[in-house]
Amino acid sequence: MQLIHQNCLKTWFHNKRIKKQTPIVTTYFWRNLECELCKTAYPYEMKSLNGREMLNIIEYETPEPEYEDDPNYYIVLESISSNTSKVIHVVNMETIVKLYIGRGHDAHVRVTDISVSRVHAVLIKSTQGYYML
Repeated sequence: MQLIHQNCLKTWFHNKRIKKQTPIVTTYFWRNLECELCKTAYPYEMKSLNGREMLNIIEYETPEPEYEDDPNYYIVLESISSNTSKVIHVVNMETIVKLYIGRGHDAHVRVTDISVSRVHAVLIKSTQGYYML
């Protein structure tokens, strides 16, 4: 059980993925990303056999612009919850001016940790297109 095909591992990760979607945020959650026999946590990326490139095992979708020449405004936030779980938030920033991050039910990006405030951070888009935290 030393070697596994990259595509087989990607398929296994994809099948363990839970997806929750709102008009602004798509959240991907993976639980127990570990070997089912020895309980060793799987890495999220690994080197190729030739050692020249990094192979990403976790895959998720990002928003596509409406038209081909339009810019694509989105951010990806990662919550670190444990060694064997992973949470990715993909935020479509095209139509939003303020993004609320926190534990509260009205937050766009919900972080379910008691040490996080109900409104922990606000990401604001300026009129020039810059983002401020």
